[in-house]
Amino acid sequence: MASLAYSPVKSQSRLMVVDEAIAMGGIERVVLALLPELSRRVERVVWVLPNHRLEGLGGRLADVPGLELESFSWPRWSWGDLVSKTLKRLPKAVRGAGSIKACERWLEDQRLRSIGRRQQVSHVLYPALFRQRFPRIGLPVWAVVHDVNYHPSWSQECFKTLEAWMRKADGIIAGSKFTETEIRQLYPTLMGRLAGIPHASEMASDFIPAGDQVGSRPKESKFCLYYPASFNPHKGHALLLESFRLLLVEGFQVKLVLTGGGLEMLSSKMALENTALEAARLIYQGGNAEFQRSIDVKGLVTTEEVETCFVEADIVVLPSS
Repeated sequence: MASLAYSPVKSQSRLMVVDEAIAMGGIERVVLALLPELSRRVERVVWVLPNHRLEGLGGRLADVPGLELESFSWPRWSWGDLVSKTLKRLPKAVRGAGSIKACERWLEDQRLRSIGRRQQVSHVLYPALFRQRFPRIGLPVWAVVHDVNYHPSWSQECFKTLEAWMRKADGIIAGSKFTETEIRQLYPTLMGRLAGIPHASEMASDFIPAGDQVGSRPKESKFCLYYPASFNPHKGHALLLESFRLLLVEGFQVKLVLTGGGLEMLSSKMALENTALEAARLIYQGGNAEFQRSIDVKGLVTTEEVETCFVEADIVVLPSS
């Protein structure tokens, strides 16, 4: 799989990208950027999506050569479609039985096998691993883990899933070297199939002259921090805001720009139910005038505005690395 990503020569491989649980937001943007690049490096990319995402999401990459779209749903009146509809008509109490669940999982695998045979797929990639079970489809399977800072409601199931994939997959790709280190600490005996992708920030020591870090800058020099992340419990806004407050206390001339959905809750006059979000709200509203002036809460913005924020920032804080 590594050869598919880095070889300058186009491979004859055919890659099936399975997106049964694509996450909207940052990960979706990563996938949309990854697929055109993969299509330039392999003979064909087959992108498998839920039926309801095919038109909208698939349409955004309709002009990418070598990229074909497939649905998780079976074609109408096919044997798989008839079996699937029969299972869905069963009473809820019956559908919860282990044998019925096993049948549904088998049917899902058969759908991927069917696409794989028809498209002559040679490799399979899950571009964002969360809670998806490992498929039994008789092909080499890889998955990308973007971070292990899962949403609290998902965390237990996600860690079980990750451990199963670490044992069964042909390879796990960590979205950064930092995430690779986290996974190695979680599963020290399952490291042989794990590889991390270095970010530019992780290679900074190779490019930035010695002593040019934030801590060594004169306090009177001005710089801007940018944090692109939705206001979710696992994104760590409270820690960021408290760290920013300490920078101001130390006398640094620093500005913080925040973008992402839900940030309007920082200004809420009502307490927030989630303890992590409430902690961030209290820090934000409890700050002095200088603290308030130094934070630009932009909220949900366009892709173009995000790009502008990246360009104008001196330092980008990575929410999921």
